[in-house]
Amino acid sequence: MIRVRQILSVCSALFLVPVGCFGQQSLLKPAGPQAGKIEWLYWTIFWIAFIVYVLVIMAFTRASTRNRISGDRPAPVLKNPAGERGAFIAVHSALLITIFTLFVVLVMSIVTGAKVGGISSKNPVTIQITGHQWWWEVTYPNSQADQTVITANEIHVPVGTPVVVLTSSADVIHSFWAPNINGKRDLLPGYQNAVWMQVDKPGIYRGQCAEFCGYQHAHMGFEIVAQSTEEA
Repeated sequence: MIRVRQILSVCSALFLVPVGCFGQQSLLKPAGPQAGKIEWLYWTIFWIAFIVYVLVIMAFTRASTRNRISGDRPAPVLKNPAGERGAFIAVHSALLITIFTLFVVLVMSIVTGAKVGGISSKNPVTIQITGHQWWWEVTYPNSQADQTVITANEIHVPVGTPVVVLTSSADVIHSFWAPNINGKRDLLPGYQNAVWMQVDKPGIYRGQCAEFCGYQHAHMGFEIVAQSTEEA
């Protein structure tokens, strides 16, 4: 089962280019509680879509084999009230099941979104991230000005500790996205947002800007370095 899941992960990643499957940039390799919830939602929707796909292929195969007509003559029109009534029931049943399934997926998405943003802490680590064309300004604020640290494109966080990230943009719309850690967060000029994240596994995780922001957008990547407090 584990091997089948790994194969399906690779295949689905090939069709979903933004997800990525190379290195430490994949929502299929969660490194924190928030990414884990997003991965659960992804697999739930994937299996629902897979089951629907199989049922549709089976229905098309059955219809094509049962209603095959040889020769050049058109198919005769036959009245079959019982068959038409059965088809009517089948179509409307499928419609109701589809509406119910979409509603369930909507509810799961809302619940997952609430859980992803539900992390909190009385004494969190605070990091300020500002998007520029085309780099990330990372500020570690401190009450003492001489101890405030500013870096570029590299974010260091302690393992297992909630971190509140204050995001903003200095020019155009950017989108802060580290799929191993959390979902995407849009950065709008003139506005500041706060997003929580937590990394439970040490390592280096790549992120990028997920909103086209200019000619050098493809180069606007960053790294999140998760370290234990002893290493930091």
